[in-house]
Amino acid sequence: MNPLMSRRRFLASSSSALATLSYAGAPQLFFTDPADAGLRDILIVVFLRGGADTLNLVVPFNDPNYIANRPALRIPPPGQTNGAIDLNGQFGLHPNAQGLKNLYDLGDLAIVNAVGVMDATRSHFDAQDYLEKGVPGDKSVQTGWLKRHLDRAGTPAVIRGLSVGSSTATVFAGDISAISMTNASSFIYDGEPSSQQNQMRLCVRRMYQGTTWLEEVANQALDTSDIIEASAVGTYNPENGAVYPNTTFASNLRLVAQVAKLNLGLQCANIDVGGGWDTHENQAGTFSNLVSTVSQGLEAFWTDMTAWRDRITLCVVTEFGRRLRENASIGTDHGHAWAMMILSGAIQGGQLYGQWPGLALEQLDNRTDLAITTDYRAVLGEILIQRVGNPDVGYVFPGVNLGEGLGLYGPLPSQEPAGIMLR
Repeated sequence: MNPLMSRRRFLASSSSALATLSYAGAPQLFFTDPADAGLRDILIVVFLRGGADTLNLVVPFNDPNYIANRPALRIPPPGQTNGAIDLNGQFGLHPNAQGLKNLYDLGDLAIVNAVGVMDATRSHFDAQDYLEKGVPGDKSVQTGWLKRHLDRAGTPAVIRGLSVGSSTATVFAGDISAISMTNASSFIYDGEPSSQQNQMRLCVRRMYQGTTWLEEVANQALDTSDIIEASAVGTYNPENGAVYPNTTFASNLRLVAQVAKLNLGLQCANIDVGGGWDTHENQAGTFSNLVSTVSQGLEAFWTDMTAWRDRITLCVVTEFGRRLRENASIGTDHGHAWAMMILSGAIQGGQLYGQWPGLALEQLDNRTDLAITTDYRAVLGEILIQRVGNPDVGYVFPGVNLGEGLGLYGPLPSQEPAGIMLR
């Protein structure tokens, strides 16, 4: 071993590498069957963590109740200074969401109004937990809904689930195959120069020579590291002239694009967008900046992924919306329903879906918030069936009622009643 690397550093680095890369329950290293992969979209969840005010993202600009309840925060109608970007004469997008409007006009973006978690909680912790586990009101469930999806529809692969960040998101809870990553370079060995990395790799392989299950899994992890390092480390060049903004969100989308294009079997990914959605005071400036971040990031990603658009479904969710009435601090407090955005090359986009409940006092939930008319799980269930090759929606979202579906991709096939999850 190179004398510049201490024994302690070597052991710490090699153990960390294996802990990150290995996954129990995967006795063999697989790539997805290309024929099978062509039938399934990569499902990407973008979580606006903190409770986004989608009434100011998808704006009912002419509604007199919206106007009356938001004297300072309302977005003016199209044509006025800083006015909404018109969608259909009734709803418009926030003026900083031109990138989203471009995707909408392309026919690849659909918006579902008045969706939500079917539980009355306004606690961030509980609402996020219910959203990510997919069983509102039931705190006994310990698995995330993407984990249960992979149980039923996941094909073994080098990377099945990707949680972008330093830790695994709750939506993957219980799935030991999902990996966390902040960038592709995090999968290389620690140590400089490269000769140290090569020595570490050789020493670790010598540590795991044999035929036991542990040694087999360890060598598979090392093989995975070699594959990713050989393919991913270095400069990533977006396609089609895409230019990602200099934001954390855009960098995370860029990472998903990079991993997807490695053809290592990626099936689903999660990206959190934090940094200020909980807008209790002085909402306007913070919210406008966040809208720009999301809008510009998604447009750059979709430009980069032009050749992949028919194989990707991206959903933008949040744990709850905000109240209709602005508060005394020129912000908005925790609400209920929100607007979901779905980006897909196969969707019947360029339109709004869902039943709009109205904003009159008697139409509000608890006479305070936009009411939920569509269970967010029903929207995701439709996507699982139509685009991700998973008909077992009752296992992923126990108790959900899909009804006839929203028709995002056309009529739903006939469905058995949603089943009960085995915990």
